[in-house]
Amino acid sequence: MIYITKIDFTKNTARAKHIRSLMKANKKLNKPFIFLFYDLKKPHKELVNFIKVLLDSIKKKETFYTRDLEFAALAIFFQIKVIFEIHQYGMIRDSTRFSKFNKLILLLLSRSKKINFVTLTKNSGRVLNYLFPKIKKENIYIIPDAGEKIKNTKTKKNNSIKKFFKLNIGYAGSFLPGKGGLETINLARELKDYRFNIAGILDKEKINKLHNSKNVYYSGYLNDYEIQKFYDENDVLIAPIGERIFLDKKYLNEITFYTSPLKLFEFLFTNKPVITINRPCTRIFKNIPGLWIIEKDKAFCINTWKEVLNEVNEFINDDQNANLLDLRISKIYNWEKRIKDMINIK
Repeated sequence: MIYITKIDFTKNTARAKHIRSLMKANKKLNKPFIFLFYDLKKPHKELVNFIKVLLDSIKKKETFYTRDLEFAALAIFFQIKVIFEIHQYGMIRDSTRFSKFNKLILLLLSRSKKINFVTLTKNSGRVLNYLFPKIKKENIYIIPDAGEKIKNTKTKKNNSIKKFFKLNIGYAGSFLPGKGGLETINLARELKDYRFNIAGILDKEKINKLHNSKNVYYSGYLNDYEIQKFYDENDVLIAPIGERIFLDKKYLNEITFYTSPLKLFEFLFTNKPVITINRPCTRIFKNIPGLWIIEKDKAFCINTWKEVLNEVNEFINDDQNANLLDLRISKIYNWEKRIKDMINIK
């Protein structure tokens, strides 16, 4: 099976991180996938290799696996079996450029016998079937994001910091509306007894405003190795905490129902307590040890947060919870399992 993508996996994006995790898991499983990267904006680069792979796929009846509508359409054109993974439906929203064209391509794909679809949640699968009723339900597979064990960390107390703050609260991720970054900064303004450590890509204007917040510490973007130390230095981690989760600042491309929270999977593979908001994409974790889920109507209720943080503090101080990751690890979906589920699609 060939995983084909137009994304540069070295970039600092959630999708690039997703691909890096897949590649790492794929290597552990003795490489059941071949990864092919082809930049549509630079069509002459690697063109010969791309054509060779395309011809080999036709000859050997290989299957393409992709998140890119263009490659899914190309596969169908050449009668190559393809699995198309959909993470959200922004491509067919009226506010999106070429949305009508994208709808037409999806309509054509939905009528092909050479294609299967993957969505990250059951809600997303139902939406796909509603939009394109020609797709048979047995051709829609639900495969969420996943996580991986970073290293066997143990919750450590930083006594020098605890003199001033009750807990170190960490957020690392996006600062788009609803994703968690901006909401974490707003919480910090009200919860001054707690130290908030945030990491990610933030514009200069917002960075300058942080200088007025004595309990907010900004680390900038952290790579896959730096993030491990960041997690170790915090007592509790906040996953996406918006009432609704968006991909854009215009509040047009909501993903609450369609995506599984990649960052939440990552947080849960640490030894840290995690706090999130009750949304369709977070409910699959409701039975995970050391996870607090706040109802969405109380997402920004400061008294609720104080109550939860008090519970978390007691949880951390209980020696029985020192090996939290050991309690979680068998219950959390990992990237190796995801690769196997992708390969098993018929």
